[in-house]
Amino acid sequence: MKREPLFIDGKLNAGKCNDCGVVRFPRRDYCNYCQSTNISEYLLGPQGKLETFTISYMKPMIGRMKPPYPYGVAIFLTDDGQKIHVIGLIDSQEPFEDVKIDKGLILIEDKLLIKFKMEAD
Repeated sequence: MKREPLFIDGKLNAGKCNDCGVVRFPRRDYCNYCQSTNISEYLLGPQGKLETFTISYMKPMIGRMKPPYPYGVAIFLTDDGQKIHVIGLIDSQEPFEDVKIDKGLILIEDKLLIKFKMEAD
């Protein structure tokens, strides 16, 4: 199985099944719903909203990167009608106590991680 890049032109590189219509991120060569291999590229983002998040105070390494501590982990819903969850780190300059559910998020392109920044009010 070939590993696809996470981003293309600042958008998430998802796949859409041409047989059943399921959208999956990260993109794979098969549909995990109907098992079809008839998959096409489907780009998501770069904007969406925060469905939920948690804050981690632990200091594990993520791959070879050490995120700033503490860091938030978000579930992102795309704003183009797709209800697909994408888990990523919140890159926030404001205290996490000020992060709000349903607030807009913007994807930050990164080679190793999915990151989000909060939209300005």
